[in-house]
Amino acid sequence: MNPFVHIHSSSRYDRGTEGLKLAANKYNQDADLVTYTEVESKGRKAAVKEAAGDEFGCVFGAMPELANDQVITYRKSRFKLIHSETFKTSDFQYFAKRGPLFPKPAVVVAVLEDKETGKRFAISVEHLPASVEGNLAHKSETRRTVVWFDSFRHGKKYLNQTARKYDCDGRLFIADFNINFKRLWARTLVKTMAPSYMNLWKNVNIKGGTHGNRIIDATLARGDIGAKKPGAVLYEDDASSDHRPYIETLVWL
Repeated sequence: MNPFVHIHSSSRYDRGTEGLKLAANKYNQDADLVTYTEVESKGRKAAVKEAAGDEFGCVFGAMPELANDQVITYRKSRFKLIHSETFKTSDFQYFAKRGPLFPKPAVVVAVLEDKETGKRFAISVEHLPASVEGNLAHKSETRRTVVWFDSFRHGKKYLNQTARKYDCDGRLFIADFNINFKRLWARTLVKTMAPSYMNLWKNVNIKGGTHGNRIIDATLARGDIGAKKPGAVLYEDDASSDHRPYIETLVWL
């Protein structure tokens, strides 16, 4: 089965870089693959890169004019980077609560080859718009929900195209979805939009979540890759963020 461990952390753009570096060092001890969102500033990217050292490779968003705050890091002894790219996921924009328009969104995609098995997987990381949950639940269209749908659909499209191009055995769609997976309507919406993908949260009826009591960060998997029981679980809390990371052991099926 050749399992490997993945941790996802939705960081926090306005928190100090020293805390992020400490958190990244901890993740790198416990995981072979680590993904982040809200790591958009030079200082925060530098903190992740410093923690990676020579042991981990890093894939950063490559289009600074877009809202690409995602990072993928991988243990070099386990994985080989085959390809990475940044894609724009929408031409629509929305206003911050107090401020200008957000930059257009993007998804970061990479292809990694497992050195132990020779199998490949395509992995994408997205940060979907916040403050959409109520409007999505009631099917009310706003600028933010338009960008949410656009980003989800195009992010999945680019991931699937990349996986086909590089003959991948599996696919991982990872995101801060900003909707609560504890709610049936949210799980149903995601399943409707990505019917061939499996949600790796096997148990959403847990105390706590990745953001308060809500589970808004998740991994969707497709192909010959999945999660060892019990699936995704909460990781120890991270003082550098208002999110709580999650951890999962991934296996080749």
